[in-house]
Amino acid sequence: MEAWVTTIDPEQRWTPVEGDKASLPQAFQGDDFVALFGKPAMDWTADDAEAVAAAVYECGQTAGREGRREIRQALYSARGIFLRDLRHALRTAEQVEQAKQREAERAAEARRRQEARAAQAQADLEQALDRLMAESDSPDLLHDLGVLTAMGPQAGTAQRPAEPLRLDSARRFARILQRMEKGTGDPAVGPQLDARFKSAHEAMMKEQRAMIEGMNESTNSVRALYQIIPTLEQELGLALTDADKEALGEAVVKKAESIREAIVARGKKLIDDAGDGTSGIQSIEKIVGQIAGAGLRPPQAAELKTYARTRLQSLADGVLVEAETSLDTIPDTLAGMQAVVDLV
Repeated sequence: MEAWVTTIDPEQRWTPVEGDKASLPQAFQGDDFVALFGKPAMDWTADDAEAVAAAVYECGQTAGREGRREIRQALYSARGIFLRDLRHALRTAEQVEQAKQREAERAAEARRRQEARAAQAQADLEQALDRLMAESDSPDLLHDLGVLTAMGPQAGTAQRPAEPLRLDSARRFARILQRMEKGTGDPAVGPQLDARFKSAHEAMMKEQRAMIEGMNESTNSVRALYQIIPTLEQELGLALTDADKEALGEAVVKKAESIREAIVARGKKLIDDAGDGTSGIQSIEKIVGQIAGAGLRPPQAAELKTYARTRLQSLADGVLVEAETSLDTIPDTLAGMQAVVDLV
């Protein structure tokens, strides 16, 4: 003990507690200290420091009685370091450790709360997705699925919807998706969104094709056919792709042409069945007037008018022959003159 205390230099110190100014002489660290006291200084307790300080004091008393004043003074100085500096360093280290523990506990609690919030948000997202998936096929559903898909596929990229969502279930789903900073391509939602969009889209296309094919053969149907795509653009928005418009447009043109051909054929039959004489001529003129300007393309209208002219010429020839025959039978009298006027 006496040999060790003579190595203590109060000016040569070290700071055992990181981030704190509490310090001890260099002699309180190293192998000599451990060999003398059995363990490093910072592994001690306050009781250990007091017990050793008492022993050092006794050594100092003994040295004093023996007249070794320098050794006594060195021992008394060491006793003060044990009672003051070492206990202060130990208290500081304990406080730092307690602060770290509290910080760790707070961090653990924050993680627990974050995990709980994340779990609740995930449950809310799954519930919102289930509700959206359960919606019946409709233009509003397909519109909203198209808008949701366009919000951003990658995590953190989900933006505000490009168009207002129409269904409550879609609006709730979008809010949760943005709050969680997930993308619509996230494995938790992407496959279901894609599958539901695909099924709703296929149903829409099937329904539109069936409606187009089911149009009756009338001029009103021709006008209605060309309103299908503009109407769908308003109803479906982003869900109606250029490919959809091209496919439906081809079906519309094909059906419209088929209807026009049927209208021309029906017009020809009406012309054929119009009857003879002047009443037939009047009927044909009325038929042509009603049909030729009702949605027919110029070549088809020209075809119908040409057919009508041929029929009209035949009827006119018949009327002329009949008139000539009637003139031959009219007597040369005043009554006959009136009959001629009536005939003309």
